[in-house]
Amino acid sequence: MSWQNFVVSTFLKYRMKPLSKRGLDVAKARAATAKPAVPARVPPGWRLRPSLAAPLKGEWIEPDGGSMPARTLLYLHGGGYFFCSPETHRPITVALATQAEARVFSLDYRLAPEHRFRLRSRMRSPPIGRCSPTALPPVGSSSAAIRPVAG
Repeated sequence: MSWQNFVVSTFLKYRMKPLSKRGLDVAKARAATAKPAVPARVPPGWRLRPSLAAPLKGEWIEPDGGSMPARTLLYLHGGGYFFCSPETHRPITVALATQAEARVFSLDYRLAPEHRFRLRSRMRSPPIGRCSPTALPPVGSSSAAIRPVAG
């Protein structure tokens, strides 16, 4: 076990587990995780572009000007479908984009309990590109997934 794993596991065991026995306060969980611990800086040559068009709200991390990379990644952040956002996971998406030399789209999906079902069950067309999202295997941990998207 790495020291990072030990620190996180210990924190979860002694701080978060007792809170879960009292019942979940969604507002407090969202407030506690509203901002990333370390703000991500978009490196020179890259830009952050919000996408506000429903139903695919989120943000793109992509090269600034010039031609677009051949690869595109769809990033679904963790948070158990009730907290976190593309902003909280921006350090990960910026690192993915720059290291993989790919555009990254981080979806700002609807959260429970306000929205009982995820949007995917109601979508009539593939969300990004020409590739069906069900044909791409998820990769990642927790509820997060990274999916390559044909563009």
